[in-house]
Amino acid sequence: MIAVIVLWILLALIAIVVILLHFSVTAYIKVNGDGFDLKVKYLCFTLYPRQEKPEKQANKNTKSVEHLAQDNKDGDFADNDSDIATEQQLREFKADPQPGYESRAESPERLQPNNSKVGSEKDSTEDKKHKAEKQPEGKAQKSQEGLFSKLKSKYELTKPYIPMGWKYFKKLCKTIRFTDVRISITVGREDAHEAAIFYGALQGVLFNFLAVFANIFTVKIKKADVNCIFTKNTISGEGEAAIRIRPSAVIALAVCVGVNFLIVYFRQRKKQKQSKVDVSGEKAAASV
Repeated sequence: MIAVIVLWILLALIAIVVILLHFSVTAYIKVNGDGFDLKVKYLCFTLYPRQEKPEKQANKNTKSVEHLAQDNKDGDFADNDSDIATEQQLREFKADPQPGYESRAESPERLQPNNSKVGSEKDSTEDKKHKAEKQPEGKAQKSQEGLFSKLKSKYELTKPYIPMGWKYFKKLCKTIRFTDVRISITVGREDAHEAAIFYGALQGVLFNFLAVFANIFTVKIKKADVNCIFTKNTISGEGEAAIRIRPSAVIALAVCVGVNFLIVYFRQRKKQKQSKVDVSGEKAAASV
């Protein structure tokens, strides 16, 4: 009886998790002349931005004021100590100067450059140039061929996975839904002819972009307008949209990608083993 109850509880928990994963995570985006605004919500919870409690903010302000006061006090004490230490050092130096002290102006040897170091650096650079000139062209060609062969072998390894990755990437893009899309652009020129040309060009660019964007993602447009003004030179705009994605769809795609990856991987291993067996058979037949 207890085992049946535990089983039912587990099934209920799994059902609740599946239902919660089916709800979409929504990001509300708004762009205008004032800047960029982003809010991320899941069900009734705001994931971003998180609002801090007023008590925590007040505590942070009081702590920052206390730290500033302590830093100012410590800085004053440190300045006083450093001034006292420098005065003591000057007095000791005047009373008993260090023996054998020479100023940089009195020591011309320090001003002279080290000719041995300069000569060794020149010799090393000349040796490197001679070595680079003496290198045969065949070695450079061989190194390039080796690099190309490595790149080719890596491409051959990843080539079977490219169609699968592209297919599921397109499916992932389609699971991202742009809803409640509102776009409003205002353009203007003092010359009416220029304003009409600019208005038509911008309208064509906008709607062509929306067509390409709708082929990649799932898009629902509520408003897309281009307004023209004939009295002044201006260009401005604003836009807003809600981006939705279901966690369950992303998890399902990840599982499908993993399964197909394993299928392709085992097929490739099987082909490699068969090719090795065929090569060994051909060698044995040739030796006989």
